[in-house]
This record gives sequence, C-alpha cells and structure tokens, in this order.
Amino acid sequence: MIKQISSVELDNDSIFAGKILTLRDAYGVENCCRFYKQKQNLTISALGRDVVIAGASSSDPEELAAFLRMSDARTVLLPAPVMRQLEDFLPCEKRYNHIMRYDCADNPNGFTDNLDRLPDLDVVFGIIKDEFPIEYSSWLTDLSHRIRHGFSVTYLLENASTVTALYDRDGTIFLTQVATLPECRGKGLATRLLRGVCGTYKASGKESVLICRDARLAFYEHVGFVKVGEAVNIYRLL
Repeated sequence: MIKQISSVELDNDSIFAGKILTLRDAYGVENCCRFYKQKQNLTISALGRDVVIAGASSSDPEELAAFLRMSDARTVLLPAPVMRQLEDFLPCEKRYNHIMRYDCADNPNGFTDNLDRLPDLDVVFGIIKDEFPIEYSSWLTDLSHRIRHGFSVTYLLENASTVTALYDRDGTIFLTQVATLPECRGKGLATRLLRGVCGTYKASGKESVLICRDARLAFYEHVGFVKVGEAVNIYRLL
C-alpha cells in the first residue's frame, strides 16, 4: 500500500534518491512537496505534478500505476527497471534515457574565465525554453528557491550556454538543463562549459552525472561522459 510519509530517509546513492532527498531538504515534508512510500520498495516525491520515484522495483506495479494516474502527474522520473514493471499497467508517452558520468582527463582543474555563477535567470530561461517543456513561473519559483538556499547553482558561459547543478550530495553533482542558444551552437561553447564545470568539481573530488536522450549521447561521450545506467522520463499519461 502506498502511504504518505512525514520522514524521508534513503540510503542508496542513485540520482533518483538524490533528487528526492534534495526536495526534502529544500522544502521540508509538510509544505508544497509530498512524499510517499510503497512498503519498503519505493520512495516517491511529488512537487506539484512532477513526480520522482526511487527504488529498484515495485512490490505492486498495478497499485503504483493507479497512484500515478490519480496524482495527475505531469512528469515522472523513475528507474528503468521500475518502468519495465509498469509497462502493462500504465499507458503513457515515455523515453528511456542514459545516465552519464563525467570521466574525462582533459582540463582536470576546470576553469573560471567568462563563467557567470550567478546569472540572470531570465537570460537562462531564454536559452533553455526551446529545449525543455517547462513552464516559466513554476521553473523560476523552484530554481530560485533552490539557489537562495544553497542547493543549486546555475552556470552561464558568454550569455549563450548554460547548465544547472541541481544538487551536490555526498560527492555527486547532478547536472540538468544543458542548452545553448541556437545561433551560437557549433562553436564548442557547451563542451567548454561542461568540461570546465565538471573539471572543477572533479578537482575537488566530486563526480558529475546527468541524464541524456539518445540524440545527445554522442555529444556527451565527446565531452567525456560515460554511460552508467538508465532512467525513464514519462511526459504524458494516456
């Protein structure tokens, strides 16, 4: 049975657990973010209609599917093995993506030139809005809250290429929303940005991870990332 919980503890080091624990730390458990448990198998977070699931398998995939339908989830991020259990119970539009870890020896000390660590978020949104299906006000409210409370950092290179470190937890940096202005693509800006940011983290003993779709796999491998797992994004329930 899936029950709402008031105490969230996770002992695994997956990106899914990291996202849920960061939500717990950023928002608490009694405000706008809700947390649930399915027996001892899964932990679920819901911030608005955005859901994250952490765990290796579901004890009752049919129940989990019903829960997601009733929650009217807009997006769901979950481990690939859990999605495979849900296939027969949850018609949806989804994408299997790659979990990538930075593993490049080039530029080991990172860089600081022309890198804005406190950019105007309106400028950042102007860069990412065509790449990611996000709504401005909820994105701005969430990201600015995380930045103010020290959980996230957004980087901007030459007002044209951006990446956000969504969390820094137990030596793992989770990167998201990598994008470059269309007119500035093909100039190596995103490669410079990622190698600089990830190299800086690596020099301090931290590893950088992100999720990418098939179309971007070759690019991230060129930058210096290697595949370490699979994640699924559900972006529409049917």
